[in-house]
Amino acid sequence: MNENWNLIGHEWAVDMLKKHVVHGTTRHAYLFAGPPGLGRRTLALRFAQALNCQTPISAGFPAANVVTANRSHPCSTRI
Repeated sequence: MNENWNLIGHEWAVDMLKKHVVHGTTRHAYLFAGPPGLGRRTLALRFAQALNCQTPISAGFPAANVVTANRSHPCSTRI
């Protein structure tokens, strides 16, 4: 996983979310909004992976085998 969670664009959002994960300052809710095809779902999934990863590669960088990667985590629901 690269510096930007394998995303194109969204640098400011990835930086903010990584800081929240690293410092343990996550908020109670996040709203990923924008037009279709922007990458909201992918960004939200990468964030969930970073939050749920038990053995991160480094702070804020989830391992590729984290359970939310295949969307099978019992607590992950797509609305």
